[in-house]
Amino acid sequence: MNVQENVQIPAEFEIHALPALALHRHGRFKRFIGGLGKKSDILRQLNVRKPNTPSTSSSSG
Repeated sequence: MNVQENVQIPAEFEIHALPALALHRHGRFKRFIGGLGKKSDILRQLNVRKPNTPSTSSSSG
């Protein structure tokens, strides 16, 4: 959204920095993650775990 054209919504959510990621759960606002961040930092704040990768080690037998 262009916050310069739509000033009411950022004001309602008290957004003070851009970019801002609004987190909602089950249709209810939970919190913001604001500012620039690394993907790993954002995923950690979201409590998202990386999928398990298959082991590349081979067994001889």
